[in-house]
Amino acid sequence: MTTILRPPYALNYTQGSGYLRADPGAGRLANSQTIHFIGSSQSIAQVGSGFQGPSGTRRIRVEATVRVDSYFLFTPALIGYASAETIMNLRVMDGSRVVAHDRRSLGRAIAAVFWVTDLRGGPFTLYMAAEFWGGGGRQYSAHVDVETWVGAGGIGAGAIASGYAVAQEFRVRVL
Repeated sequence: MTTILRPPYALNYTQGSGYLRADPGAGRLANSQTIHFIGSSQSIAQVGSGFQGPSGTRRIRVEATVRVDSYFLFTPALIGYASAETIMNLRVMDGSRVVAHDRRSLGRAIAAVFWVTDLRGGPFTLYMAAEFWGGGGRQYSAHVDVETWVGAGGIGAGAIASGYAVAQEFRVRVL
């Protein structure tokens, strides 16, 4: 049995600083953050939907189709260091507990002392999947998020990380 979940999604969530958008109506995700001189920060923009794990089910597979429109990482470091990363996550939750997870780093940029790193990419389609033992008539939820990390330390150091994507659909398969 396969259930397909498409926008509009029932769940959305953002955490962190910078420009964050999680549009459940279209499945659109935007996450962009910057840091200057000293510090580190993580941001998340997430959409998702709930689904029922039928009674008598032993294993469930959740697949997500995500269109990554673009990602961008920039780390200049004059005297010091800088780092940035953009990650796509598929999380399957039982309440607040993660029961399955697929994590893909789109890119990581690191620079130290008189160095600049500039990475970018997109558009492309990303297929993600996670399986878990479950069911028993329980309610689960599937989420896709764009996660960014930035960190810097020193004079003339900074970092930018961004990711823009659309969670096109989730496929929930009872195995």
